[in-house]
Amino acid sequence: MKLLKFSGHSDDIFQCTFGETATSSDETYVIDGIHAFLVQADNGDGLYVCGIYAPKIITSACWVVGVAQLGEDIPLPSWKTSYENKVNGYSPILVIQVPDDVVVKSVERTDCEAA
Repeated sequence: MKLLKFSGHSDDIFQCTFGETATSSDETYVIDGIHAFLVQADNGDGLYVCGIYAPKIITSACWVVGVAQLGEDIPLPSWKTSYENKVNGYSPILVIQVPDDVVVKSVERTDCEAA
């Protein structure tokens, strides 16, 4: 099992770290305040992790970090998840314990636009 951590930085970076370390390939610049990572195991289990910076529905300049199913009627995996407080004070950290074969892929804006 490995540990993934997702959090926002500043107003334009959403990051995935593996345990306590990150590389430049593990972070992505946010477009229009939102970004997502696809987190998927070899057996097809997976989910999206989404980061949204300062949505208008909340009154603070903070990050919202959450998950979405891969599709309708596809259940979320039973991976252990929790939230931690981030030292920077404006982003929660979503922590997910995943199988070793899980791959994390940044979802590009063109990947999710309607055809």
